[in-house]
This record gives sequence, C-alpha cells and structure tokens, in this order.
Amino acid sequence: MSKLKPCPFCGGVPTISETEGCDYTIQCACCGLSLLDDMDWDGIGYDARQNVIDKWNTRPIEDAQSAEIETLKAKVAELGTFLHNEKVRADAYMELTTELKAENSRLREALGKYITTYKSSCDEWFCLNCGITGATFEERCDRCGSDLNHDFAGMISEIEKLLKGEE
Repeated sequence: MSKLKPCPFCGGVPTISETEGCDYTIQCACCGLSLLDDMDWDGIGYDARQNVIDKWNTRPIEDAQSAEIETLKAKVAELGTFLHNEKVRADAYMELTTELKAENSRLREALGKYITTYKSSCDEWFCLNCGITGATFEERCDRCGSDLNHDFAGMISEIEKLLKGEE
C-alpha cells in the first residue's frame, strides 16, 4: 500500500475513504479537494484503492521537475570534477612554468659567462659541432672535420640580443 502525498494545491493532509460499490475517494482535510475512483467493476487484478492512491500521487510537473533537478545535480557534480581536474592541471602548469623560468635564468647566466669567456676570441674560427675555437682552422674543424662558423663575433652579438630579449 502506497503512502498518500500531501494535497497538490494546499499541502494539506488527505484522507481516503471507501464509498458505496467498492469505490474510493481521497479528500484533502484543508481545502476539500477530492478524487474519486469510480470504476464499477472488480476486474481481475484491479485494486480500486491502489488505483485512486496512484492517481492522487501522480504529479507529472513535480516528477518532471524532480527528474530535471537530478539531471542538474549530476551535471553540477560532473562540472565540479572537471573544475577540480582543471585546477590540478593549472597548478601543474604553474609549477612547470616556474621550473622552466628558473632553468631559463640558469641557462642565460651560463651562456652569459660563456660569452664573456670567449668574447676575446671573436677573430677566430668557431666549430658549431664540438665548440672549439682556433686561428689555424680554414674551412673545416681540425678536431671533428665539420664546417666552421667563421662569424663568431656575429654569433655572439645575436646571442647577446636574445639574452636582452631583443628580436
């Protein structure tokens, strides 16, 4: 047996009563709203009392709203999970960015020291492959045989511009 829902109009407490001929009526004690199950036959499996309770408890708009609320709750939970994951990603991104900035500073400092050390060698040849300089090189490195960059001064100038943030 199902429990009766409150009155759909005033929220009052309903009562159920049997009338003549096995019919049932539900009536709100506050506003008087009533519902009658007036089926005149006792077919197999037909329960007039349960039928009138089911009719009284049927609230299509309320049921649709409840279903929509449940759908929205699920979407809010899904959004909460998404936002949590995005925050985790953003935190990881910020941590990586901080690490990369620190590494960038370290590399700029090391490159600055390297340029200072070798700036006096601007008139010498420079091997891009093994990194050595030498005045005796012509077109190829004596050590590794690769082509030489003979514009060492120009290369240092370009690196200094990059370190200063110039394009």
